[in-house]
Amino acid sequence: MLRPHSIVDLKMSNIRYKTIPSKIRFEFNKYVANGCGGKGGWLNPPDFIFTASCNHHDFNYWLGGTEVDRIKADLQFYEAMIRDANEFPWYRRAAYKFAAWVYYKAVRLFASSFFSFSKEPRTMSDLLQEIENGKQI
Repeated sequence: MLRPHSIVDLKMSNIRYKTIPSKIRFEFNKYVANGCGGKGGWLNPPDFIFTASCNHHDFNYWLGGTEVDRIKADLQFYEAMIRDANEFPWYRRAAYKFAAWVYYKAVRLFASSFFSFSKEPRTMSDLLQEIENGKQI
């Protein structure tokens, strides 16, 4: 099974999903985060136990940046799903870890069109401005 190196501590932007105040995160989730699968995409797999990991991945894709940032986002997604799988009894872990690997491969192969490619990732002020304007972010 694929075990990418740890990149959890690498900072992708000046904001992190878990540090966004809950009210702002709620507004963000209304427009962007949708669990697993690309919003408006043709492939919408079941969330299983990965809803929070998928929403965080959606946030990292909204942040955007370069292809390196996309790789970081996908590796963080995979590692988060593995942590999710490890929360379950041993007899379920193998199936969940396999699902995590499949989801990771799917985002690497099919999700680039959902990533916000730019020279620099978005910032907290971008997020606040887009929410304030009611923009479909």
